Amino acid sequence: MLALLLISMVTLAFNIQTAKASGTVIIMADGSVDPPTAPIQRDGDVYSFTDNIYDSIVVQRDNIVVDGAGFAVQGAGSGIGIDLSMRSNVTIKNMEIKAFDIGLYLWFTTNNSSITANKITNTLYGISLSCSFSTNISENDITNNWCGIDISWSYGNKFYHNNFVDNHVQVSSYGSTNTWDDGYPSGGNYWSDYTGIDVKNGPGQNLPGSDGIGDTPYIINTQNKDRYPFTKPWTPPSPPPVTAAVDIDPDTLNLMSTGQWITVYIQLPEEYNAADIDATTIRLNETISPILDPKYSFVTNPSEYLVDHSNDGILERMVKFERAAVESWIYYTQGISYGDVALTITGNLIDETFFEGTDIIFVNYPGDANHDGTIDMVDLSLVSAHWYPGPPTGPLGYDVNADFNRDGMINMLEVAIISAYWGQTVP
Repeated sequence: MLALLLISMVTLAFNIQTAKASGTVIIMADGSVDPPTAPIQRDGDVYSFTDNIYDSIVVQRDNIVVDGAGFAVQGAGSGIGIDLSMRSNVTIKNMEIKAFDIGLYLWFTTNNSSITANKITNTLYGISLSCSFSTNISENDITNNWCGIDISWSYGNKFYHNNFVDNHVQVSSYGSTNTWDDGYPSGGNYWSDYTGIDVKNGPGQNLPGSDGIGDTPYIINTQNKDRYPFTKPWTPPSPPPVTAAVDIDPDTLNLMSTGQWITVYIQLPEEYNAADIDATTIRLNETISPILDPKYSFVTNPSEYLVDHSNDGILERMVKFERAAVESWIYYTQGISYGDVALTITGNLIDETFFEGTDIIFVNYPGDANHDGTIDMVDLSLVSAHWYPGPPTGPLGYDVNADFNRDGMINMLEVAIISAYWGQTVP
């Protein structure tokens, strides 16, 4: 039976590789692409799609990367999408493969080949491995195929972070033993027909608390199981945000002031350009949008919103926020009327790179030394008691609550501030 199987596979591989007349695209052993008009651009050992391909691809060269760049390999319901027969160290990534008998065919494929970040759908067999070894198959969406993965006489392959969704048969494995997860906590695959629960965590899934991984394995057969199946579809982790240096002006916010703007300067690391910040994505504490009305020149004129505010030779992106909106968020949403407040600025560059940065400002109601909401004799008494124009101190010594402008002194300026706001109450 094994001999017949191998003979049939050789025959199938030969028939496919001689199907050039049908429009098949071939990456030749010498590195060329046939036909040369195929929408594939070569850069050394990397072959990148420049458009969809509406036929099969046969790879005859080892040690290469075939990058779909988001394009598709689409058939008419028969044949093989990509044939990797007898290949070594080939990566297939970032493409959609659909409408074939077999989406990806691996026969005697060996030595750390990689199938990653592809969408394989509407085939008889999404991926077929026969006598193939040491291949990583990860981060693929394998959906709506009759059989998601068909494996025969193949060992040492690793499958993880794939989504197996609504395939009539998720995996068919014959005479093969392979690895179906990446250990804990990295996890295995998502299986749409998995019925386990998730109330435990840990390598043995025996500790209290869910972790997004099922408490029992997904069983393919007695030789193959996913020890750590996901209970929700796997998604690639978001890259860490770029850390921006943020300077907010004013750094002391008088909640009784009637000023118009809060100004923010955003400086990115040197390898990024502040001009690439998409201002429409900027948010203050994920809530408040900047002023983007084109009637203001600081919105439309780059010479006004690209400035070197810190005088270090690096341009910053300047944006303004409505002061009333920021004060309302601080006082009404956060319930803060006095003290330090962290304000975080987030946004994206035009290539969708995410950035964030935080600055801390001081917030107060000047004149309200005891924070009771009214500026009156009690506040004047506290200023007198903590009088501190410099040593020697008053009876009770320096108290930052009575230092309305936070200049390290409590003197006639504090008395003047109380006089200016005398009798007012916190709204």
